[in-house]
Amino acid sequence: MYGYTMNKKAVSDRLRRIEGQVRGIQRMVEEDQYCIDILTQVNSAASALKSVGMGVLDDHVRHCVRESVESGDGDEKLEELLTAVRGSRGSSPCSRRCSHRSRRRSTSPSR
Repeated sequence: MYGYTMNKKAVSDRLRRIEGQVRGIQRMVEEDQYCIDILTQVNSAASALKSVGMGVLDDHVRHCVRESVESGDGDEKLEELLTAVRGSRGSSPCSRRCSHRSRRRSTSPSR
């Protein structure tokens, strides 16, 4: 059983709403709506999708990862989790706010 299984209906319902939102954006493009209005809707849909992803991630950590760690098989799940998080943030494993990344920047030679 996966972590999101308890919330499966809520996740599916939310994804259906986002799908409808994306179809609405497509319609806006077809109808030559104003760029800023389209961008506003794109940002809204992206935010909603990110929220769903964070919910699935939360469930994964609280169920799948925790169970693996408790049973002594956590290394693989933790590595899988880190890979998933890195993928959701782009190519860099660190965010721009990451403390060790900013230290590294400040110690590099000036140009």
